[in-house]
Amino acid sequence: MAELWELLDVNRQKTGVLHERGSQAPIPEGMYHVVVEIWVKTTDGKLLLTKRHPDKSYGLMWECTGGAVVCGEDSKEGAIRELKEETGIVADPNKLVYLGEIKASNALIDTYLYVLEQENPKLKLQPEEVIDACFVTFQELEARKDSIVDNVWRCYQEYKMQLHLFTKRLAFEEARKEDAPLLVSLYNAAFYEDYLKYGECPAYGRTVEQMEKSIQTYKKQIIRYHHIPVGVISAEQKADGEYEIGCLCIIPKYQGHGLGTQALQYLRNLHKDWRKITLITPTDKEQNIRFYTEKNSFHIDGVEKDGNVHVARLVMVKQ
Repeated sequence: MAELWELLDVNRQKTGVLHERGSQAPIPEGMYHVVVEIWVKTTDGKLLLTKRHPDKSYGLMWECTGGAVVCGEDSKEGAIRELKEETGIVADPNKLVYLGEIKASNALIDTYLYVLEQENPKLKLQPEEVIDACFVTFQELEARKDSIVDNVWRCYQEYKMQLHLFTKRLAFEEARKEDAPLLVSLYNAAFYEDYLKYGECPAYGRTVEQMEKSIQTYKKQIIRYHHIPVGVISAEQKADGEYEIGCLCIIPKYQGHGLGTQALQYLRNLHKDWRKITLITPTDKEQNIRFYTEKNSFHIDGVEKDGNVHVARLVMVKQ
């Protein structure tokens, strides 16, 4: 049976056009099909590489698991199917971490990470697609650069830092429009006390529609602790090398585990060009100010008023 792709526009809206894989007709300009790439990581920090069948394009070259999303399934469902078909790994949908999207000429490439529970899983390879597989360290993978499929190597370069940092315990997942209800609940849980204390809080009580618009305007990372969503971090670039944190929140139940400090480290690694990072926090939230100034090298650069609340402007400068 022919494999059909459901074509989307650049904003990932359905166009109503189906495209048959292998068709001689090109994908119309301005339309895209969704491709998924899944990096599998073991608890001891190795990544899974698979070797393409010699009859396929890029035959005998190495890659992460991947393929096209077919009509009737979404991106995550496609990733889970490809992983099972090619490697025999059955992924828990709640533990599949979305890293981001790369736009190619006629494809939207969604990249995922899956951290295995065990170090040496038994694989069941799809013989017509995959002829070999191995788990390699990051150093070993980079030594194979010339034998890795080009677009997979580019994907690795794009997400190398995230792949390094993400573990079974802690992960950062880029938020998408469909995550808006989750983010509303996280913001409300994290900022409820502020709302009660000050009688106002811009982060509290947002509608799903407002959050969807915010996600599209400013990239946000969902903080997951043992796969559980526990917070959010986001930052806006203000100038070359200058970023302002719009939100860093951990819901109360999970505060005190060092997650905020690790989230700031993640942010600095994500924006390697950073020279200055700023944020504001109420002046009477002494614990917050100590967290930033004593544990994370910020200093107070001034005090201003935000609505009815006096806030301190905190700054971190790269030395």
